[in-house]
Amino acid sequence: FTEEVERHGSITLRKHRLQSAHGHEHYRSIHGQVFYNQRGENRGVVVLVDDISEAEILRDTFSRFLSRHVMEQILTDADLRSLRSARRDVTVMFADIRNFTAFAEQHTPEHVVAVLNEYFDVMVDVLFAYQGTLDKYLADGILALFGTPIAQPEHPRLAVQAALALQEATATLNATRRRRGEP
Repeated sequence: FTEEVERHGSITLRKHRLQSAHGHEHYRSIHGQVFYNQRGENRGVVVLVDDISEAEILRDTFSRFLSRHVMEQILTDADLRSLRSARRDVTVMFADIRNFTAFAEQHTPEHVVAVLNEYFDVMVDVLFAYQGTLDKYLADGILALFGTPIAQPEHPRLAVQAALALQEATATLNATRRRRGEP
């Protein structure tokens, strides 16, 4: 490891899985950095090893798909963390950009991606505000779930409120884009 660090100057291994002699898995973040003195001479390698808890790994993984509220409930409930299958009523919401195919055909791929990224940032924030779960991105749309992975008795109401808020956020985003002179 130290030879690699010296060759590259620094190396960071995030979420590196290590196995103990007893077969237990542990996750560590490992960072190696060449240590230079004031004259710029290599004096060795400094290696920092941080323990990463299961909760931190789950938080990092799920933060892209779950609101903070839902994620914290999962992290505090072992049954929810197991993510076992369960039969329950849920509400599924699909939202996409009207006339997106025509828009995409008239603009460069870079511009299309920039528009999608801006749109998705806003839409996911709204979705999470209503405790929705981002199931997946579908080209110019999102597929969201309400009532899972945590049971929500009011999931239909939350989904409708999220849909209305998405429409409002889209109108605001479109107005912002028009003020900037963008389509």
